Amino acid sequence: MVMPAHNEATLLDTSVREVVDGLRVRDVSFEVLVIENGSQDDTRALAGSLAEAIPEVSVRHLPRADYGRALRTGLLHAAGD
Repeated sequence: MVMPAHNEATLLDTSVREVVDGLRVRDVSFEVLVIENGSQDDTRALAGSLAEAIPEVSVRHLPRADYGRALRTGLLHAAGD
């Protein structure tokens, strides 16, 4: 799953954990790629903390806000189909 994140510090922790918990219940292999793109808040640091705490989560960073580029980056870096 690709999750673009731009200035999402207030929602990111809850959103990522809910997605991970929901996918774990389905007992399928998955990954969650958070693509932080140009945030001006603590989104980048929070995404890094989530990636350290949750094995299925990884993070990529883009220097500026660009939703389309964030989606493309996530799709290109996804390990699964």
